[in-house]
Amino acid sequence: MDYEAPAEVTWRGGRSRNPTALRRKSFPHLWQAVQFVIGDKTELRGMCRIRSKGVSYTGEAIEALYARFDFPDRQIQHIVPSGFMDRMLGAGVPKYRLLKDKDSSWSVMCINTELPVEINGVRMTRMGLKQAEEMLRVLNGPGEADMLALGP
Repeated sequence: MDYEAPAEVTWRGGRSRNPTALRRKSFPHLWQAVQFVIGDKTELRGMCRIRSKGVSYTGEAIEALYARFDFPDRQIQHIVPSGFMDRMLGAGVPKYRLLKDKDSSWSVMCINTELPVEINGVRMTRMGLKQAEEMLRVLNGPGEADMLALGP
């Protein structure tokens, strides 16, 4: 897999005034395009397609690229929405990130300590991608204090 090849993402919808308009964004590397589709949830997008070196990836194929052990950016820093309410509630600078483990599971890590997050005595490790992303979204958002105090 050539993750260093240039790539282009296309999708419908998002912040455009015309929700059926085709939108497009180019990236110098395929891994950046995959990370954009999977990690950037700042806007709603219709079905995304990534094209790189004549190959197209959609849906589950994009998720499979992201979940591969050889994905170049194993320490993924997710983008946290920075809307008005997020800033008012204290969200903005992420305190947590995901780390892909060798067994293709995911851990939620504290950026400052580089240790896995522990909630009610349970380490947030060996999680599936969807579960880890949801935990990351909550911890990097206004619900962090509740999650750490009460647990999932």
